[in-house]
Amino acid sequence: MSTKTNNQGITLIEVIIVLTIFSIGLGAMLAGSVGLFTQTAFSGDFLIASHLAREGLEAVRNMRDENFLNGRTWNQGFEMTSALLKTVLPGGVFQGEFQFEEVTYTMTTCVTVNKNCQMAHDPASGLYGDAGLVGVIPGSQLTKFYRMFEFDPIMCSTTTLVKANGLCDTAPSDEQIGVKVTSRVQWYQGQALREAVMTSYLYNWD
Repeated sequence: MSTKTNNQGITLIEVIIVLTIFSIGLGAMLAGSVGLFTQTAFSGDFLIASHLAREGLEAVRNMRDENFLNGRTWNQGFEMTSALLKTVLPGGVFQGEFQFEEVTYTMTTCVTVNKNCQMAHDPASGLYGDAGLVGVIPGSQLTKFYRMFEFDPIMCSTTTLVKANGLCDTAPSDEQIGVKVTSRVQWYQGQALREAVMTSYLYNWD
């Protein structure tokens, strides 16, 4: 009496096992790829947002320095609480000049309601600016980024941070000796709201 081996049955089982392992491996690989793509996208956006936040702080510092050099009040041009940074484009050409525009709404209102602090980008020059760029420079487009600034006065009556440097009199006073500048950039990464924030402290040298 002969015995037959069911080779076909064994082969089918092996195929099923291999396909199962392959499916699990492929799923893990795809999940890893999606995660890597998301992380890479976030890193790229965060780099841009950080640059935009830093650019704003440099604009305030340059404005303060120019005020001193030209004999103006040290905080002229940014003596406000909240503001947008507007790109000055004489004749449609950017010459490195900015100006602040005071606003009364919050960052949340801007991002979710009026979009007034949304930024634009000119791919040809690489320039980022306020939304007004779109109407002036052909080819410029609105971006996912929103930027606003907060200015908190530093008073002699409310701080001991710089009294040792001689910026305040011995007696407390309401004299403003400086300003805390917060540059805030927000954007959506999918459904998540992301943020890059930078802060600088500027003082009156007089």
